[in-house]
Amino acid sequence: MAFLRHYALGELRDFQPGRRGRRGRLITDAGRFWLVGPGMTDPFLEALLEHLAGHGLPVPTVVRGHDGRWIRSLGEYPGALVRWPEGQHPQRLEPDACARVGDLLGRIHLAGLEFTQSRPPHRDHRWRRQSTDALAPDLTPEARTLLHEEIRFQGLYRHTDLPQGTIHGAPNRRRLVIDETGRVGLTGFGHASRCALLVDVAVAVNDCCIGSDGRLDRTLSAALLNAYHRLRPLRPIERGAWPVLLRLAALDGWLETLILGNDGTQARLQLETRIAEAAGLPRHWVG
Repeated sequence: MAFLRHYALGELRDFQPGRRGRRGRLITDAGRFWLVGPGMTDPFLEALLEHLAGHGLPVPTVVRGHDGRWIRSLGEYPGALVRWPEGQHPQRLEPDACARVGDLLGRIHLAGLEFTQSRPPHRDHRWRRQSTDALAPDLTPEARTLLHEEIRFQGLYRHTDLPQGTIHGAPNRRRLVIDETGRVGLTGFGHASRCALLVDVAVAVNDCCIGSDGRLDRTLSAALLNAYHRLRPLRPIERGAWPVLLRLAALDGWLETLILGNDGTQARLQLETRIAEAAGLPRHWVG
């Protein structure tokens, strides 16, 4: 691969092409890496990953070439190499793993307070409306109605009065990795932005703290929230926004699944479940 001539990584041993913004996974004499493309290559992300790695956090590490550059041409698009934190994506999480997820998010958010660069969220109300319009021809009338109604509901809120900071944007099981020692790492920072910090917590709880029936599990959510709260104490104003953000996390999770071309049945059921259990969502809080 001509791209690798810019790096001192030895011979290419294996390459597995990726999907969409992720260009592929490769193994060289120097180890395992991800080759990333548009959506994962920009100066903001480069600076953020280096900032977080400088705090010793288990996140993707920027790999620079002989010329010191991270981003370079890869055909028609920009490309870059990152070294992924070791581990496997979890299918289900136990309370101790949920606590480690909460602890990691807390440490990332605290480190982000010192990060001076910012960019607006990609997943805003406009993105949700445009995504739904683009997906509409392939959806059933019931699915379209559900999406439009939830987008209307979410449009009533902005969350700008909540504590703000640098967030990951989508810390779900697809982006979490757990190694054989139980250490939790986080990948896929392409949605990182400045936004309400509670958004990350809601995404993690919504996706990681579910029971076999698809409803939120109080034991799991308490483990994650309490671990996070010990590092960045959650404020009373955040409790009021919590049920809305849990529904927003489910909505965005369904849209992401559909955009990736995957079966959205489970993701849709997750949103329907959050709406149905709306009255009980406030109990998933610290304490």
